[in-house]
Amino acid sequence: MRQFVRDGYTTVEIELDEFLLAQAMALVWEFCPPSFRPDDPTSWTGMVTDSCITRSMAERQGRLKYRECARAFHSIRALTVNNEALRETVKSLISPRTPDGKPARFMPIFRGLYPIFSQPREVCRVRAHCDTHFFQVGTVMYLNETGPEDGAFVVWPGSHRLIAPHAYGLTHTHTPEGFDALCARIEREIEPVCVTGGPGTVILWHSRLLHSAGVNCTGGVRYGLLSDFKNGMADARCHLRNDRPFDETWSPEVMAIESGHDGLQPLEGMAG
Repeated sequence: MRQFVRDGYTTVEIELDEFLLAQAMALVWEFCPPSFRPDDPTSWTGMVTDSCITRSMAERQGRLKYRECARAFHSIRALTVNNEALRETVKSLISPRTPDGKPARFMPIFRGLYPIFSQPREVCRVRAHCDTHFFQVGTVMYLNETGPEDGAFVVWPGSHRLIAPHAYGLTHTHTPEGFDALCARIEREIEPVCVTGGPGTVILWHSRLLHSAGVNCTGGVRYGLLSDFKNGMADARCHLRNDRPFDETWSPEVMAIESGHDGLQPLEGMAG
């Protein structure tokens, strides 16, 4: 919790069912073009249509997103939004109750199965961005061993504190004035962290954290499952101005850390 509040992300290790794990990874090869062969990285080329767009593998740097087509599968849901260990971890971060003491609705949303296929190094790059849709905690779950150049998730620690005051009104179709320049400055001034791990490593990250899909140029596939979480109280207030990274829609434990009750020190140079 302390790292999540300060840096905007943290990691946990969750034991995954091996059968479900294998099923989830196998789905990638059902969704991708039939010309793609698991044992031949040279076949991972050409124009590909995923849940978002049709684009060449070089242009998309090997990154595919399978969303709606993956949501109905039991293995996917069992590993993510129905995974009790994951749910309880996220619940420790966001408020379980409304101000009048009633239970706050817990809202897990499976985002997608996001494989990253290895591509030549010269087409790979990392570019920081902030997501435009509303949630509180995002999760990235690795299904296989993921090193620094295997497509590991990249984050800019502490950036959520600088982004939050300027993100009001941010949507898919609207960018607040000066927001892109702010993101570019933060990308230059904060050293990014490449978050590595093995099967069952889960990265929990704040919705206003600058982040990027990683570079995969080592010849394999990074298998990852992404989910978003929020509570009903935060969802009802998402259209209201909030200049703070944390408010009463987060758990009492998170708010105690944020207020400095346990002696947490902010990162040097960070707001808050």
